[in-house]
Amino acid sequence: MFTISLHAQTTNVLVPVKKDGKWGATNLQHKTVISFNYDKVDYYSESYFLVEKNGKKGLYSSVGNKVVECKYDVVTPLSTDRFRVYLNRKIGVIDGKGNNIIPIKYKTIIYDKESGYFIVKNKNKKSALFNSEGGKEVGFKYDNIIFYSNNTFIFSENKKYALVWTVSDLSNLIYYDNIVKYGDVFLVQKNNKQGLISVEGKKILDCNYTDIKTLSTDYLVAKKDKFYAFYSAEGKKISKSIYSAPFYYFNNQVVLANVDDKLVEYDLYSKKQTTSEIEKIIDEKGDYLRVVKNNYVVLINKDGENLFADEYHDIVPLLNGDFKVKFDRKWGVIDSLGNNILPVKYQNITLNKYVEQKTDRRYDISEIDKNRKIYNELYIVDLNGMKGVFTLNGKQIIPIKYTDVGVNQFDKLMWVSLSNMYGVYGRDGKEILKAEYSNVNWNEYQQKITVKQNNGYSVINPKGEVQNLIGVNGLQWLNKKDLITTKTANKSGVINVKGKVVIPFEYSSIYDLDENVIIGVKKKKYFIFNTEGKPIGNGNYSAISEGHKFELNTFYILTDSNNKTGVINAEGKVIVPFKYDKIVFEKRGLFKIINSNKSVVGYYSTIGEKYF
Repeated sequence: MFTISLHAQTTNVLVPVKKDGKWGATNLQHKTVISFNYDKVDYYSESYFLVEKNGKKGLYSSVGNKVVECKYDVVTPLSTDRFRVYLNRKIGVIDGKGNNIIPIKYKTIIYDKESGYFIVKNKNKKSALFNSEGGKEVGFKYDNIIFYSNNTFIFSENKKYALVWTVSDLSNLIYYDNIVKYGDVFLVQKNNKQGLISVEGKKILDCNYTDIKTLSTDYLVAKKDKFYAFYSAEGKKISKSIYSAPFYYFNNQVVLANVDDKLVEYDLYSKKQTTSEIEKIIDEKGDYLRVVKNNYVVLINKDGENLFADEYHDIVPLLNGDFKVKFDRKWGVIDSLGNNILPVKYQNITLNKYVEQKTDRRYDISEIDKNRKIYNELYIVDLNGMKGVFTLNGKQIIPIKYTDVGVNQFDKLMWVSLSNMYGVYGRDGKEILKAEYSNVNWNEYQQKITVKQNNGYSVINPKGEVQNLIGVNGLQWLNKKDLITTKTANKSGVINVKGKVVIPFEYSSIYDLDENVIIGVKKKKYFIFNTEGKPIGNGNYSAISEGHKFELNTFYILTDSNNKTGVINAEGKVIVPFKYDKIVFEKRGLFKIINSNKSVVGYYSTIGEKYF
């Protein structure tokens, strides 16, 4: 029953098999699917098998249907019915019936799936364009042809580049020194000047500008000679050429810019310019522009709204939506409505050091939040050199009496230090360990704290429950919950958190191979145990590979004391006997057997069935 179940899950698996000196392939029930006529049969991909005879190659489908005759030097599938073939150092394309689509006489052929075109290069290194049926639509004239996107090509000739949308009409190509895709437009360059062309091929700006920037999908700014002017997305000029960078765009219509070293605001709708009240631009932080007005720092959002004007000497947006504010060298925290969360009285406030320093638009905070949902929920404050911790709503959970505090990577626990001694608090503010220890370590996976004591170690869970391990010399957690590797009399073994020996102290080293298996090393030999400490296999192995997972099982390729290789599963059952030179696991659930001459001998399935 067990064997039939496994076969049912892999009914489409073909296995290359050698018979009477020739290779073919069978299914897992040993029925011949590819006849035994070949010098070699090998797995090519999920869709194909590669066959070889007299030095020539062909393809079969994954269900055993002949796709490409065995008469080419190299065969590469391009699509379900197009194959690139090499013969006598020439390249062509055939279909699934063997018909020539592109003659086998060219130097290179590149297929673009999106457009269906073939870019072909001849012996003179000139490129042409063939359609999916093999029709030549562009002759061998160009140095290179590149498919870009949306049926757009770039043709190059004599180190010049042209954009092409219609390959049937190439009579009026315009060549540029460089072409770069820039948002929804192409930025083109000629004679050190820039222009813009839409993705549909419509000219937006001629190549007369030294710099072009996009403000939005509706507006551009372009520099001619010394100064910039504003343009619509269609290329219509809507201002004088008097402006200098940098440019800041607000409310979908107002641009903050420089004119004669003075900040002005230009309304792109009304085409009116006004002198700005902003004295200085500091920087951009997240979605805000930080500026100085009337000697105070003000935030301007994307809608052009001024936040917290004439109130603070500095404002820093935080990732949680709050704002760190400064007045007379003291810091506090307010929410988006200006309500106090922490009073302005601290020397410093941090919303977790790692998060706070990443407050710019390029950083994807979702990568943190994905696995650390509470990662940035604490404020660490500094008052006269002493530190404490508050929640986001301003509730104090660690008193301000420590020389340093920190939050572990996942915010499960918080450590504190005082006079070079360490302690631990929970996130609810409960003191788990007093600051009386010279060294405190937290293991996220095990959810345990370890503390070095004079006579061993103490292991503490987040509830503060203590388990003392007397006489333990060194401690390292394993992947399995509550398992520890340690040493006695310079020998390694494994104990659990209650001090019970799981693997005896007989090994020079012990380590995890994966979540199922622990390895002990003794006299350069490897011994395998499960996480209960039970030996797996016969032991005394000279080499072991990482575990290979397939369906619901894990398999290990091992080399024994006779230097022969075999395979066992996680329960220690021998799947492949120990009598081979080399074994390679294939992800489709087969073990490839290779002899000392590096030739493939045959295969075994994951239930130990032999196919040779």
